[in-house]
Amino acid sequence: DLRYVVSGGAPCPTTVMEELDRRGFTYLQGYGLTETAPGGTLMPVEAWKRKFGSVGKAAPFVELRVVREDGKTCDPREIGEVQFRGPNVFAGYWGLPQATADAFTMDGWFRSGDLGFLDDEGFLTLVDRKKDMVISGGENVYCAEVEAAIYEHPAVHEAAVFGVPHERLGEEVAAVVVPMPGVPVTAEELLTLDPEATLADVRVALEQLREHYDFDQHGVEVVELGGGYQILTRPQHAAAIERACALARELIERWEPAHAA
Repeated sequence: DLRYVVSGGAPCPTTVMEELDRRGFTYLQGYGLTETAPGGTLMPVEAWKRKFGSVGKAAPFVELRVVREDGKTCDPREIGEVQFRGPNVFAGYWGLPQATADAFTMDGWFRSGDLGFLDDEGFLTLVDRKKDMVISGGENVYCAEVEAAIYEHPAVHEAAVFGVPHERLGEEVAAVVVPMPGVPVTAEELLTLDPEATLADVRVALEQLREHYDFDQHGVEVVELGGGYQILTRPQHAAAIERACALARELIERWEPAHAA
């Protein structure tokens, strides 16, 4: 019987981890690079649910730190570059002395080029590749975080987020989305809510959602209560449909108090 699922090539979408959990598997996510031969972190079995989304702690005999641009150690939960040191780390790139020099700090730490943060227990959470980070209007946007949010929509099969040039902001965020087979999804469904939306938009959003998402199959019930709406979900499906119902839920929260008054 299959009981454990282990991965480590790249951060796993939250929706995949949630589905594995729902099916009763223990999911252990590790992290490393070819240069770390390859393991850098491991997830303790007893901590995988408590540290959901983390890639674990430093592997045995491996040193791990997260640092700022100036090389100083980050505070807990502060995002910085992930660096490794230990007997597992490679000696250098064959025939490429400059690339080897660039890959290490003066005190021998390997620069992974990945961004992440450590919590107060030493568990690492990855955020993005350093080169993939988008700086838009002076704000750091981590593509992996945006991708994770997009993946929560049930109509999304694959998503890739990246930066494109922008005359005023320097860069802006762009996304390419592949929908599930036979389940169309529009860009508007994945964008931020219009703050001027009205209660009538709740009905429109719900009807649009019904066209692309089988509420009954996934245990979702939408009921009208006193002119407003309430979305009821089975607990085991709540996380999976959270993003899909976000539009309707935010509108409900915004307009129910005014309607009740």
